[in-house]
Amino acid sequence: MHNAAARTLRPPLAKSLLAAFFALCIGTLAWLNLGAPGSLAEWRFLRNVEQAAAAGTTGLDLATLMPGDWEMVCDSDGGDGPKYVQRFGRTYEAAGLVQERSWGLLFIAPDGTPIPVAGSCHAQGVELSIAGCKDRAEAAVTLLNRDPACAYFGTPL
Repeated sequence: MHNAAARTLRPPLAKSLLAAFFALCIGTLAWLNLGAPGSLAEWRFLRNVEQAAAAGTTGLDLATLMPGDWEMVCDSDGGDGPKYVQRFGRTYEAAGLVQERSWGLLFIAPDGTPIPVAGSCHAQGVELSIAGCKDRAEAAVTLLNRDPACAYFGTPL
């Protein structure tokens, strides 16, 4: 009797596991296609930026907001296309989305490995621009404008 009961439980369990696997796959694809963070580092950075802006800060030190070992950060707007970085002799795919008030940054590790980050006023309530590339020690932006929907941080001209 015990074996018969076990046999009747296996098919529903297998179906449930298969359904959970497909749901996880579909959820992951939707997550990535909707512009959600593609890495834990990106998620942390976006969360840190949102929190700092919500606290009313007038400047952001990107070195303290972005975890990990990186030495340079570059603007990487999706509308500008790929970005060539002379220091590393490499061309990097754009990190940002091609949308109004969206932005992208490439945090580049010492070996040239990029950590792309994309955000927007709509998603984070923050717009960032660093005008080119900056070394980690110089990677800071200042609040240039704050409106009800978005805080704009950049490097003053």
